[in-house]
Order: sequence, then C-alpha cells, then structure tokens
Amino acid sequence: MFQVGLRYLTKVLQIEKHSLQQQSTLASTYLNISSLLSNLNKHRESFGFSVKANQMFLDLKEQSMQRGTNPEPFEISGLIASYLNLAVNCENLGNIRKAVKFANEGYHFALMDLGPRHPTSQNLKTFLDRLSIKAENATHHLPRKDDHETHNFGNYKFYASSQFDNRSLFRI
Repeated sequence: MFQVGLRYLTKVLQIEKHSLQQQSTLASTYLNISSLLSNLNKHRESFGFSVKANQMFLDLKEQSMQRGTNPEPFEISGLIASYLNLAVNCENLGNIRKAVKFANEGYHFALMDLGPRHPTSQNLKTFLDRLSIKAENATHHLPRKDDHETHNFGNYKFYASSQFDNRSLFRI
C-alpha cells in the first residue's frame, strides 16, 4: 500500500516541479514522500526528502517574516513535521544526538508558533524527552578511557575493553 502511495506521490512531485506549483505545495509533497519512505524503512532516502521539505518550509517562514506577515498554518505545521521527520529518520539510522537536535528545533518552532499547550507541542516534548533519555543512556554505555587497554595497529587504535566482550577499532 505504501509502495502505491509512493509511486503516485513521485508522479505528483514531477508534475508539480514542471508546473511551477507554489513552494508550499512542493514542500508538502516532499514531506509526504519522506513519510512514506520512512514507513517503508528507507530512512536514508526519507532523510533527503525531509531535508528538502525542511529547507523549503524554512524559506517560506523567512519570506513571511520579511513581508511582516504570519506564515500560513499549514506552513507552520509542515515546518514542524519536517523537523519531526528528520528526528525520526536520524533515530532510525542510529544517530540519536542528531535526532535530539532536530526534535529540539521542531519543538522550538512548535512553542513559538503554536504555544506550549498545543497538542503538537506536547507530543514533540514527549518525543524529545524520550530521545534525550535514549541519548543519555547511550552516552553512559560508552567505555571510559580507564576501562580499556589501547593497542596501535597501523592507522587504527584497538580498544580492548574490560567492560565489554566485543572489541572495537577506531581510526586515529
């Protein structure tokens, strides 16, 4: 089902690019493709579409500010959703620190544009808190310098940790 949706959205994207659609429409299509790719566990591809959507929504917000007007509500929600997609993709790709960064930026815009009581702001806060705990736990599980021996092997350092059964290679 997601494959069919992705196929149609890809066609829509091609049509929108050639018909000079509004930037907000194009950004929304990039965001929708990103969501479908993420649901298909194609997180690297999804990340690229999320970056494109995010940049387009940021540009729209900046243009509104320069005109002295408020962005359209769907542009705000698109911007926040693009940050959420970036965070989810980073989390699924194992980059928790980057996921926290993107979730935090999305939460910042949600607070600024929607307020702290808005359900989107509250959901992002819950997600950000969960990611922050995950990042903290990942940091605590890294071996400390005094917990392992170091052996040089060409351009690599070999760490034999007393805490772990596995061994890791790190490039110098």
